[in-house]
Amino acid sequence: MKKLLLLPALVLGLSACGGSAPPLAAPTIDVTGTWVATLNGTLLPLQIFQFNLTQRGNAVSGQAGIVPDPSVGPPPYTYEPFGRVSGTVSGNQFNFTAYGSGDYAGSVTLSGTLAGGKLTGTWTNISASGWSDAGTFTAVPSN
Repeated sequence: MKKLLLLPALVLGLSACGGSAPPLAAPTIDVTGTWVATLNGTLLPLQIFQFNLTQRGNAVSGQAGIVPDPSVGPPPYTYEPFGRVSGTVSGNQFNFTAYGSGDYAGSVTLSGTLAGGKLTGTWTNISASGWSDAGTFTAVPSN
């Protein structure tokens, strides 16, 4: 009987040690707005996204669009819908993910800072078919 009582106590004790994320710091930046991001990577040397973001406290949400073929020439680009965006801001750091659908099934995650009117940092992409890419990006406000 004593062995049976130890198992639930052990399970409860281990679950109490479960990893909860540290609390987010108060945001010192605001990423609200429409941003045009140029993503440079290895497999896909150039990707261009448009992010329409809203920040409320630490939460970021919005929509993303993608330029199907940035080699067609300079802006103005035509953006195709990519998908919804969700993420967070903590202090002067942001992290958000755009979740693609249809022809763009997969996700792209951007992490970085806002300084000098630009978002800069790193990105990772995971496609629905399993390939991935990563690199750096710069985003500027859309005109």
